[in-house]
Amino acid sequence: MNRTRVLCTANSPEEALQIGKQLEGEGINLEILHVSRESEHRAALSEDWDVALFDFGLPQYSIERAVEVHRKSGKDIPIIVIAKTIADKRAIEVLRLGVQGFVVKGHWKRLAKAVAQGVVEKRSRAQKRLSQEKFAASQKLEAIGRIACGVAHDFNNLATIIAWHAETLQEAMGSQNPLRTNVDEIVKATRSSQDLITQLLAFSRKQVFRLEVLDMNEILKTSESLMQGLLTDKIHLTIELAVEKLPIHADRSRIEQVIMNLVANARDAMPNGGSLSIETARVFLDESYGKAHFGEKPGHYALLVVTDTGHGMDMETSAHIFEPFYSTKLDQGGTGFGLATTYGVVKQSEGSIYVYSEEGVGTVFKVYLPLTSRPPETGAPSTQSSAGSANQECILVVEDNAPLRELVTDSLRHKGYEVIVASGPREALALVCIPDCEFDLLITDITMPGMNGRELSDALAAKGLYFRTLYMSGYSANTVIQQGTIESGIPFLEKPFTRKALLEKVRTTLDEDD
Repeated sequence: MNRTRVLCTANSPEEALQIGKQLEGEGINLEILHVSRESEHRAALSEDWDVALFDFGLPQYSIERAVEVHRKSGKDIPIIVIAKTIADKRAIEVLRLGVQGFVVKGHWKRLAKAVAQGVVEKRSRAQKRLSQEKFAASQKLEAIGRIACGVAHDFNNLATIIAWHAETLQEAMGSQNPLRTNVDEIVKATRSSQDLITQLLAFSRKQVFRLEVLDMNEILKTSESLMQGLLTDKIHLTIELAVEKLPIHADRSRIEQVIMNLVANARDAMPNGGSLSIETARVFLDESYGKAHFGEKPGHYALLVVTDTGHGMDMETSAHIFEPFYSTKLDQGGTGFGLATTYGVVKQSEGSIYVYSEEGVGTVFKVYLPLTSRPPETGAPSTQSSAGSANQECILVVEDNAPLRELVTDSLRHKGYEVIVASGPREALALVCIPDCEFDLLITDITMPGMNGRELSDALAAKGLYFRTLYMSGYSANTVIQQGTIESGIPFLEKPFTRKALLEKVRTTLDEDD
């Protein structure tokens, strides 16, 4: 049974002891501390107490002053006043101070009931505050994600244009050209920026996922050698997998990324060595768990637990650990994106991730991913063909960014394709109504004003026009394609991309078997 911590303000230790014995006689297992002066009261409030009892008869310390001391301490500790007698008017004044209640001395059953009720209500308020804090943290991450996604989308359009022109310059100038090194650095920087944008998209949950049914245990088995490669010789790795299969509907590469990020985080927390434990289990989360962890859906989940014996984190660090650009290793070259990316992948996979850490003890990450009733899939990955020549195919290009639209159009026409251009979905719908205008491929940005690329493709199909579609995107917060995903196998080109990547993807898409 949990002990109830009671702070008792009374005339003497003997009186506090007597109150404690009476409460224990009523079945309350308690720890009691006696104070009688304001200075002692202030010092005691450096600790946390379940309930405070106050003797109304103290000549040197008023209930008004005691309540004020409590208020200034910032502690949520219910106060129960004990009095021999108290006038009705005075009782009302005391209750208006915000105390839990008052009990006449000798009515020990009533006092025990008041103490128990105070403890329950305090814990209920604490749970409510925790839920509110979790909700606020979740909302904060959502807001950061929307900002990050908008930045990623706009920057991807610019990065595509920069990469495109840099590639053209590379091809035009020989290796001996004195400016070739400068152009090579532009290309290199553009590729590095793409990595940063990819991490922003991961955090904001707007990556493109290729979903399939996977066994969590199998992913860990095939990733073990990679995990060992990340760790130093001083770190001992143990893996304990659930006996049964844990089928999840997810993107293999993204889940592997989650595992590697958590392993790398554990490694960095143990520079002098330690133990790293990875476990899986099948768990059921009921409605009460969902209420305690704001917004979680009841159901069966695959649980991944990653535990290290590293230096751990304080509460302040733990509260920010999933935010982008937040890192405890910035002076060591950390970017602050590893755990932010992990958070985004887990959330986009409709799962949850929690962290518990203590300084000097270690850290535990728990990842919950919803289980599916479908069996894990098998099969070899598809291969892409290289860019070939155009066969007089006609392509409809829909892109609202004018410079990027011109680059795509010019490259396709230079390759021999017939290209019809639209600056947006409505213009595209008008163009397809032109007689004798037949298309072999639609290339469309996913995010456009008024109508997104998926809606455009559906609108064309509603007109009886069916042709292949190649989507391109850098994603923004208002992009909605199955909650940020596309079905496995749909042609997709992620910005920024080069001319070569565009031509290869176009040729591959056109050559696919029906």
